[in-house]
Amino acid sequence: MPIARLAIQNVRNIAEATLELDPGVNLLSGPNGAGKTAALESLHLLFRSRSFRTTRIASVIQREQKHLAVGATLTVDGRAVQAKTLRSRGGAVELYRDGARLKQTSALARLQPIQLLLPSVADLVFGAPAKRREWLDWGVFHVKPDYMRLLRAYSRALSQRNVVLRQGVTGSDLDTWSAPMVSYGEMLTEHRLNYLDSVAYSIRESLRALTETPFELELRLRRGWSDDDLADALGQSLARDVKSGVTHTGPHRADVDVIVDGAAAATTLSRGQGKIVATAMRIGQALALSASAQTLFLIDEVGAELDPGHSAKLFAAMAGLEGQVVATSAQEPRLPSGVDGRVFHVKQGVFS
Repeated sequence: MPIARLAIQNVRNIAEATLELDPGVNLLSGPNGAGKTAALESLHLLFRSRSFRTTRIASVIQREQKHLAVGATLTVDGRAVQAKTLRSRGGAVELYRDGARLKQTSALARLQPIQLLLPSVADLVFGAPAKRREWLDWGVFHVKPDYMRLLRAYSRALSQRNVVLRQGVTGSDLDTWSAPMVSYGEMLTEHRLNYLDSVAYSIRESLRALTETPFELELRLRRGWSDDDLADALGQSLARDVKSGVTHTGPHRADVDVIVDGAAAATTLSRGQGKIVATAMRIGQALALSASAQTLFLIDEVGAELDPGHSAKLFAAMAGLEGQVVATSAQEPRLPSGVDGRVFHVKQGVFS
């Protein structure tokens, strides 16, 4: 599903720009502040309805403008599809496909899977559990059509249970929300376990393609509770939950243990090695998904991610996926040897 044309209006220092993208690799080259990352941010806004840089949408919209707009023409099942996202300063979101307004933000997210490779990509290995839960849920979302509905239902039950806990209520009123939380929680955990098992081989293959160091990589899901039964675990944690007004047990506390050569990656790998493992985790997801959908990779400051040798391996690995890449670099505007694509020069929000 490559993007043929990208149209941007009022995103940071990009007043208006249209880019004719290569279906493979696209490199945006220019000095800091030129608008390179704003172009990546625009693609993220289009398909995710939010920025990866800030939660304050007003700071993304150009001064004195009321809204931003990002549109794209992409190929889906052999035909051209028009996608468009509008965001206003007040936070309103409007999504369109072929001119028809969409009701759910997930509609465009499912249309084009996106993987972000930012300078902070190593946080997937070294960072908080929320980073790894987001990574895991991205993958399940793109292979299980009902997963987002299930995740939302669990989140609603969890939120209502926390409200009751803060009121100091127990008994049947608490059970009203504990029961659906258990039901939804066990189902989404089963999806997570099955997905992690299905993607493990692709991730290991991606890691081999990125480095000559023979890492033995294993990913293990920590469900978010220790007992076999989630209902029993909630019962064991009840006194603590009532005291704090928060549910401490469940899939919202899940994590993925990243194990390298039998030890925790976070405590044994260097920062550079962590970047390679984290990148393999993201490329592996795309590899596992490639039979049904192509992934769009957004890479910010590719020179800051990996050394030149590993950067070349990165481009080669993604080229093998037949996915599309949009990368930025403040360094010399040049694609690695043997990699075909298109180079854009960026200056003060203008692309050439």
